[in-house]
Amino acid sequence: MKTHLNKIIITSMLSTLITCFSCEKMLETDVPENQMQSQTVFENVQTANSVLSGLYAGLFDASPVSGDQSGYCLSMYTDDTDFYALSNTSGLLEIAGNTLIDSNNTTATFWASSYQKIYLCNTILEGIEDSKGIPEADKNRIKGEALTIRSLLLFYLQQLYGDIPYPVTTNYMINQSISKTPSQEVFFRLETDLQEASGLLPDTYRHAERIFINKKAAQLLLGKVYMRSKANRHRRRSY
Repeated sequence: MKTHLNKIIITSMLSTLITCFSCEKMLETDVPENQMQSQTVFENVQTANSVLSGLYAGLFDASPVSGDQSGYCLSMYTDDTDFYALSNTSGLLEIAGNTLIDSNNTTATFWASSYQKIYLCNTILEGIEDSKGIPEADKNRIKGEALTIRSLLLFYLQQLYGDIPYPVTTNYMINQSISKTPSQEVFFRLETDLQEASGLLPDTYRHAERIFINKKAAQLLLGKVYMRSKANRHRRRSY
């Protein structure tokens, strides 16, 4: 009886192990045919540029500089734009009346979409840093564009919220516990990043329609950061 019971236990254990290994094998899926691994993407200029183009498209769709409500809510914060609707479910009425709450739909979308694009900037920066197949000139240009876009997003977030998280990695272990960076340090980091970007980017545009960032665009944003940083220091001294 005891021997028979031992056989049953051993058989059950073997069945469990086989099932576990089978499940693990089933979970090891290949990369979808319409996607590429990050290491592969950043070994080729064309695919790296495609990721960068996706970032630009995202800026147009939903970001602080887009043409939708997430973009023009900046104007309502500063009373440059009025909002005349008597009722609205998107949260724009509260923004126009300076009565924001943490559940405001527009604010939540604005915040989330901005940090999603900042994460993509960091993905590009990390991928291009480890790339062995992209020529140095293209690596510099891609890095300069990604740094400038990240700085642009963080600049507008700081203008709206003051102290903000300043993520510079895709490591979720770091990002999930990152604290807010004081505004003056945000300005200092923006200045450092934009100075680096200005040194990496060429003066010439890489497209005839001038739709991509060049050195002068990075320098223009750097000048704006300098101006706002000085104003922020003056305001703090006044208090």
